[in-house]
Order: sequence, then C-alpha cells, then structure tokens
Amino acid sequence: MLEQKKKTDFSSVIGFALIGLVLFWYTNEQAKVEEVLKDKQELMVPTSNVAKRKIETTSLDFPKTFSNQSDSNRLDDFKESYGAFALAASRVTSLDKYHLKNELIDVEISPKAGRVTSVILNNYFTHDSLALNLLREDSSVFNLSFWSQNRRLETSDFVFDAYPYQEGKKQFLSLRMTVDEDRYLEYLYSLEPESYKVNFTINFIGLDGL
Repeated sequence: MLEQKKKTDFSSVIGFALIGLVLFWYTNEQAKVEEVLKDKQELMVPTSNVAKRKIETTSLDFPKTFSNQSDSNRLDDFKESYGAFALAASRVTSLDKYHLKNELIDVEISPKAGRVTSVILNNYFTHDSLALNLLREDSSVFNLSFWSQNRRLETSDFVFDAYPYQEGKKQFLSLRMTVDEDRYLEYLYSLEPESYKVNFTINFIGLDGL
C-alpha cells in the first residue's frame, strides 16, 4: 500500500511539472505575440483617418491666359513658391482624361493630381440599368505630401505630364510631376487584360538632394 502511494505521489509531481512547463511556454509565447502586435499597431496608420483627412491647400486651377507679367518673371514666382518643381507648377489645368480599360473595367485618370476619377465595371449595372461606377470624382481625394528645398509640396496642386504606352497587351500610364527630363516624381498606373487589378507605383526619379 505504501509502495502504491509513493508511485502515485511521484506521478503527481511529474504531472504538475509538465503542467508548469506548458503554462510557462504559453505565457512566454503570448508575450511575444503581444509584443509583435504592439509593434505592428505602432507602424500602422488608421485607414479611417487617412480616408477622412482633408487637404487644406489652395488649388492651382490656372486660367488659360495669364496676366501681362512677363514669362520670366512668372517663372521666378513659381520658383519662389515651388523651387525645383516650378515647371510642374506652371502647367495649366486640363480637362483631358486618360483611360486604362479592358473587357472588365474602365479606369479614368486625370492629370490634375494624377488621380483616378472614375472606375466603371463593364459587366455590372445599377438597379436602374446605369453603368456601375465605383468612384465619384467629386467625393474622393488623392494626395501625396512631401518636402523639397524646405518647401512642403502637395501633389494635388499639380498637373502631371501624361505618357500613355503599352507593352504587349498590358497598358501603362506614366504621370510625371516634372523637374526636368531626367528628374521627376512619377505615378505609374498599369492594367492587364481580363483583370480588375490596377497596379500603382510611385517612383522618385533623380530627385536625390532636392
């Protein structure tokens, strides 16, 4: 009887030890998980805040004709306000729109701010048989803020130079906020056949030091 009790006590000790090891492992792993989640939360920008953020800036909707001020003086004014991006700032607002489209989707893009202004799904319609447009131009904002030569610039203020091209069946639209031929900020949109996915890349070409 005594021998049986010793065996039982020994088994209990082993059981408690195993339980303790499991609890220690679980607590340690949980702490690691919480630390990783905390780091991710610190790096993430709340989507709701980005969507609701309003850009407080003056729109550069330049008229087709300027004042009697000479071109050289006018360019000097742009240089004072926009530094190296004076040429891009002098672009006159255009109503032209560019399209990337295939059998499934038609994406309209404006050179003003380089942003998407309409996304139509070709095979879907509203309840009253109208084309299904996922994005309204007057209800969206797209903007990139950055610093250049001690000036804060907003891409929503600029009219981009547009360069549409195609590689095979893949369509591209390069929109450039130009310093000169070899230096520019680029929004590059692309769309492949039979795809809803519009690829978007931001490239800073030759802008080191600005």
